[in-house]
Formats: sequence, structure tokens, C-alpha cells
Amino acid sequence: MSNFAKIALEILPLLPSNTVITLFTSRPSKLIIYCMRRSIDSPNSNPEGKDKLRVLIVEDNGLFRQALRNALQLSFPGIIVDESTNGAMVLQTIQASYPDLIFMDIRLPGESGLVLTQKIKEAYPDIIVFILSNYDIPEYRDAAFRYGADHFIAKKYFNRMRLEELVRSFYRI
Repeated sequence: MSNFAKIALEILPLLPSNTVITLFTSRPSKLIIYCMRRSIDSPNSNPEGKDKLRVLIVEDNGLFRQALRNALQLSFPGIIVDESTNGAMVLQTIQASYPDLIFMDIRLPGESGLVLTQKIKEAYPDIIVFILSNYDIPEYRDAAFRYGADHFIAKKYFNRMRLEELVRSFYRI
């Protein structure tokens, strides 16, 4: 990623919703980054006009899932958090609760988090999906983005401050 792209990604949280950033490079093509932030208090934030952030955590590790839930609830009071331990019920849960944001483990029992992410993005392109992994390796990062993830998170570098910063970068809360 170019230095300009890195700078653009750093300033995204400061920009209004639906901002388009166009970066011209020395290459013939231009890089366009679309700011995916949505205002949670906007009636267009999801189809039913809900005013609270809805999150789905898809994670088979109970301790990590609970820690993530607790951190979200401490950082964003009133947040609605649903959980799933495997991929079998994820699409049904999404239909029932229509989350704004999904934290998806890359390796799950049954169907992989990558395949689930691809299915989710095909059916619900406006839902933000963060892929979680224990391994911060380029192959996993590349695969996450190829399958449609909006962000890749290495669990070992993840903390509450980073969580708040990341969620706020996609949503004005």
C-alpha cells in the first residue's frame, strides 16, 4: 500500500459519511477509497431504521468471544451484541437481527469464516465484516480481502482502545 493510501486510511475517521477520496498516483490508474462509515443515528444506517449499533460476533473461542462482547459493551453502552460459535446459524442470525457490523473468526468449525464472509457480502453488501485471526500473516490478510472483508484484525494486537478506534472509523457513534 502506498504512503498516500496509508495516510488516507488514517484520516477516514475524521471525514463525513460517504466521502470519496481519490488519490492520483504516478501509475496510469488512480486509487479510489470509499469511506464506508455510516452514522448509526441515521434512518438509513440499516433497513429497519434502528438507532443502536448491532454487532454479531462469530467466534468459537468462548473466552475471546466474551472478552470482545464485554469490551464492546463497555466502550459503546446500549450496543446490541449477538453471538454465534460456528457458521451453521450465521446467515439465519443475520436475517433475524441484521447487524451493522460482524466480527468473524477466520477459522470456524464447519464452514470457514472466509466463505461465510463472501456469502454475507454477496447477500448484504452494506454489512461491515471484520475478519479475526490468531495469525497475522500476509496470506491470511490477502485472503480476507479477496473474500470481501472490510478489515483484518490480528487477535494478538487487539485491545479495547484499538477496538474503539476501529469501530468509530466505520461508524460515527
